[in-house]
Amino acid sequence: MVGKSLSHYRILDELGRGGMGIVYKAQDTKLDRVVAIKVLPASALSSEDDRARFYREAKSAAQLHHPHIAAVFEIDEAAVSDNPTEELRPFIAMEFVDGEPLQDLVKAGPMKLEKAVRIATQIAQALEAAHEKNIVHRDIKAGNVMMTSKGDAKVLDFGLAKTTHSTMLTKMGSTVGTAAYMSPEQTRGDAVDHRSDLWSLGVLLYEMIAGKIPFGGDYEQAITYSILNEEPEPLTAVRTGVPMGLEWIVSKLLTKNAADRYQSAKGLIVDLRTVDLNTGGMSRVSTTRTSMTTAASDAPSRPPRDFSRILWAVAGGLFVTIAALLWPRSSTVDPGPITPKQIVQSLSIPLGLSTIDISPQGDKVAFGGSAIHLLDLGTGDVRTYGGTGTFVHLDFSASGDQLLLTTAAGIERMSLATGSMVNVVSTREGGPRAEWRNDEYVVYEESQTIYGISTTSSESRQIVVRDTLSGEYDLDFPHVLPDGKTVVATAEFRDAPSRIGFWDIESGRNLGYLNYPGYRVQWMSPGYLVFAMEGDAMALPFNPDKLSQTGPIIPIEQAVRPQGLSISREGTLAWIDTGIGVSSLSRLVVPVAHRVVGSSGNVVLAPDRFPAAVYVNGAVSPDGKSLAVAIHEYDDTSEEPISDIWILDFTTGSRRALTQGGTSDYPAWSAAGDSIYFVNNGVNDEIMVMAASGRGSARKVMPVSTFPTLADLTVSSDGVWAGAASGFTLHIDAQSRIRLWNLRSTDSDFRGIVLDTPNGNPRHLDFSPTGRYLAFEDQGAIFVLPMDDVNSTPFQIWENSMSLPRWAAHESRLLARHDDGHILYVDVQTNPVFATLGVPRELVEAGDRDTPPHLFDVFTGTPDLTYLSAYLVPNSGVDASADSDQQSVDVHFIINLPAHLAR
Repeated sequence: MVGKSLSHYRILDELGRGGMGIVYKAQDTKLDRVVAIKVLPASALSSEDDRARFYREAKSAAQLHHPHIAAVFEIDEAAVSDNPTEELRPFIAMEFVDGEPLQDLVKAGPMKLEKAVRIATQIAQALEAAHEKNIVHRDIKAGNVMMTSKGDAKVLDFGLAKTTHSTMLTKMGSTVGTAAYMSPEQTRGDAVDHRSDLWSLGVLLYEMIAGKIPFGGDYEQAITYSILNEEPEPLTAVRTGVPMGLEWIVSKLLTKNAADRYQSAKGLIVDLRTVDLNTGGMSRVSTTRTSMTTAASDAPSRPPRDFSRILWAVAGGLFVTIAALLWPRSSTVDPGPITPKQIVQSLSIPLGLSTIDISPQGDKVAFGGSAIHLLDLGTGDVRTYGGTGTFVHLDFSASGDQLLLTTAAGIERMSLATGSMVNVVSTREGGPRAEWRNDEYVVYEESQTIYGISTTSSESRQIVVRDTLSGEYDLDFPHVLPDGKTVVATAEFRDAPSRIGFWDIESGRNLGYLNYPGYRVQWMSPGYLVFAMEGDAMALPFNPDKLSQTGPIIPIEQAVRPQGLSISREGTLAWIDTGIGVSSLSRLVVPVAHRVVGSSGNVVLAPDRFPAAVYVNGAVSPDGKSLAVAIHEYDDTSEEPISDIWILDFTTGSRRALTQGGTSDYPAWSAAGDSIYFVNNGVNDEIMVMAASGRGSARKVMPVSTFPTLADLTVSSDGVWAGAASGFTLHIDAQSRIRLWNLRSTDSDFRGIVLDTPNGNPRHLDFSPTGRYLAFEDQGAIFVLPMDDVNSTPFQIWENSMSLPRWAAHESRLLARHDDGHILYVDVQTNPVFATLGVPRELVEAGDRDTPPHLFDVFTGTPDLTYLSAYLVPNSGVDASADSDQQSVDVHFIINLPAHLAR
């Protein structure tokens, strides 16, 4: 608006913005004076009642004439000069104060006591004048006070006050007062009077003296809780030399019960004028938070290849420190409370780390991935336990002598003494995150809800029924509270943020929710819930008997994923800040094309031609000369990558970006090789198509774009069918379905055919070359579905440990990738009926164990088979050799977290 006019005011400059509007410096062309114009949004006065209230309150403010109040000259509505058809904009013209905001002075640090008291006295005098006319400001704060060039205070914004004869002006913001300055009655939404302004002045006076606000917090909820329930740190504790009389004045202003507060500004003014600033109060030690960090020992230039020796080499200082803190050697001397300590240890550990867990006693940490590694913090000993598949979640038993193991196939329990494993239950949902209720009962995820099973009788039952009417579609990370009767989990909703929910294990009844999107919620004595929320580790004071929050939420650490967060019952926190729960999809690789000629020849095409990147979801072109592939980029906190489609030319070694914007993935070629289909992961997932040349723009394939999450796109060779895995979330522990679309349909409401599968988690779809069959993976098993009868029972080809099925030429062979990296194939017939021929065999000279699991595809255009793989990049944080597959991570410990939080 600068340079334009509003009524008879010419806008000269913008002075500032706030929740109630924009303030401009303007020239009053009628009276030839400089004024300040506060312009409110046009929507602020959305009804006649709002308009009447606004004028009534602003006119009352215009009656105020005081040296410490910025005078109001005019209240009106007008259109901007160059747009007379625009809605009228309400505005207030007021005195222009040539000076600086008090907020700038406060930010500079604590003021001299004399200056702080003088400014507070002037503001109190302004409030006295307003209160005498039954005008309450409701938003006293440093940002609403200007300091003139002579050093005098001028209170602004009385034009948006509330008179005692009108209702609250709430339509222009849920609350007008700024959270940190609100009185207890204002935060509760109760009616306020002049005593609320005196509270806010008390906050401002405290801030001017201490250099910080008395009721702090990183979140508005935390500030509100502090205002309602906590007492501020005494001024004499945060600043030496504050007189006890001044501390007494501030304490009286900040009394939570308004009846015990100053009852008038007049009494406050008397006390401020008579306080003796020369008599210092008691000097105290400030209780600022501190931490001690044990520095990690220098890492060798090349990490050793044995995990046990790695941990032993670096854990010496670590376990000695922890052992000394947790298990004092002397039994005759009471060491007193354990001092909180922070320890950070860099470790080289196997790539693909999925989860960690610390024992209830805080004496052992288990790391899960392709194997289980157990670090004894008391001795430094490390044991490694083998197994099949990937361990995606671990949970120590109460005694610490057993581990509950979650894999893609189900749940097992393992004795730490012997290493023996016993199956608990096989599940449909992969990676069903199981936790102990007690030694004889386990709770776990299954089909987006929570089940329980007895470890003695193997009887299982569904514990929780999701509230689907409210949009609740998934429950994650179940955890049993200390009473053994209540399970807490993260409830995910389709159209609302996730919440922490509680359910009675016996009845399944919902006991309530906490409005925090926290994941992997865990209980810690004496009364906290610890969880990961929006990339940070948080602690929430909590009463498990009443299932209620008892204090403000407390940030612990940044960049923490839920898979890498664990707490012992007595308060030792362990977490990994990066590299946890992110599979080898995030590994730097170089794509390589292989051609298998006849039965034995393996020729590598175009090696070392492409720069290293995180290549995933590759699709070889129909002519076998190019690769469409997604390139992912990860940051330290996001689970979701930035992703775009690139075209790599095997002949020239060149590559080019096909898409931009970071939301494109899962490329699939058209039969002619002239177009690329892909999934756009925007607000809603959409199937798009664009020319492979990159010319032109992408267009939507389907007219409706409100589908659930889509992945693993495939398009039939005749261009009729598109297929994708579909679900509200798509990962190893989510339920999904197959969704098929007829691309030639003209039905604007056509949402495709939705198919359930035997194991409930289909992924990695691939149409056969003629489009007659659809191959897919379902929890490690490979199935083939005839397209002429999509509702029939699919044929099962492999039972487990397989992924990425791909058809070879003429539908005569089906290939897939084993979890260990080997490529297997089986010959098939399609006429007169579908059948497998012989037994699966390994592709000659293939089986690259370092091939990323989502970078495998097959060229089907000739009898000679061309397939895509990749190799890992040496010296990029990952060793390329199979026996030294390591990554470097920082393992953090906080000993005695409750005491750490209390500081």
